[in-house]
Amino acid sequence: MSPSPQGTAVWVELSGENLPLAERDLSACSSVLETGVPPPQALPWGDGRFCEVGFSRPGPGALLAQRLAFAHRVLRPVAEGDLDTLVDAMVLEGGGGSSARVRVASGGPPNLSRKLPQVLGHAFLQGGGRIDLESPDRDFLALLPTGSDDLRAENPAGLAEVIGEVPRGEAEARRAKNRPFRKPVTLPPRLARALVNLARVPLGGTVLDPFCGTGAILAEAADLGYDVSGADRDAEMVRGSLRNLSAQGIAPARMVQSDIGRLPSALEGQKFDGVVFDPPYGRASGTGGEGSEKVLSDTLARLPELLSPGGRAAFLVHGPELLPELPSTLRREELLVGERVHRSLTRWVVVLQRGP
Repeated sequence: MSPSPQGTAVWVELSGENLPLAERDLSACSSVLETGVPPPQALPWGDGRFCEVGFSRPGPGALLAQRLAFAHRVLRPVAEGDLDTLVDAMVLEGGGGSSARVRVASGGPPNLSRKLPQVLGHAFLQGGGRIDLESPDRDFLALLPTGSDDLRAENPAGLAEVIGEVPRGEAEARRAKNRPFRKPVTLPPRLARALVNLARVPLGGTVLDPFCGTGAILAEAADLGYDVSGADRDAEMVRGSLRNLSAQGIAPARMVQSDIGRLPSALEGQKFDGVVFDPPYGRASGTGGEGSEKVLSDTLARLPELLSPGGRAAFLVHGPELLPELPSTLRREELLVGERVHRSLTRWVVVLQRGP
């Protein structure tokens, strides 16, 4: 792939369980960090797991890793080509005298995957660097084509340096079982984070969850640096959400007990850059006697009163057929599978944008 026309390219290794959602997550995060970033471009390695994003300035790569929900790491491209090209690049990288390790991304030919780290490690030593497999200063990843042990110009490999790891362990620590207030129906942290990302809220902006439940969405939004507010018709959920947020050191701007019909007045007409939610459904969720479809329909009718002009709402539905008619001020931006819970239950992600 040619160098990014935007000036500074990074490569991103996506997680493979839901590539369409991972790609949208990456695109949304990139656009929040810099306006006008073109869509991610797929790289020819790893069965679609690697993408390139071009920025106009250096710096966003490490920040990108801190925001992504469905990715493993962010990489600085070093070289692309045949074996000699990669070896020459590693000799140059070793010139600073730092320590490094070299790994191969999964999915390449087995023989080459075993041999290449040794070859590239030796090249780094030739350049003056040191090899340290336990705690290296630098971490390199080789991306291999499938099906051939022979790296040629027409069958090139990629070489990149890890500049940011996605903190997936921290997301695990925020799972429901680790919170002081727990309920059976709780959104997984990574899916909650992806919803917040897909709302494309500007840095430092405001996020509302009108069905805050145990606070999973608010926790992810606050971790991304947003000013968060929440609401729920159930007072127990409001109190429980506050407990969970307090345990993570999060102080929401506002928390109110209100159903969706009274929410605009309960919030005194405040508007938000993003409204992100998982609407109630099923017997485990309280709807105050109303059906889930009516709750969702009422929520969409209230969104123009809650969203700032140009703001977005990101939420989940159990199927495209359950999405009611939209108010004229809202347009649909995204509709894709977010999570397959089991054979008869799939959560779909919907993103709507309010007009100016």
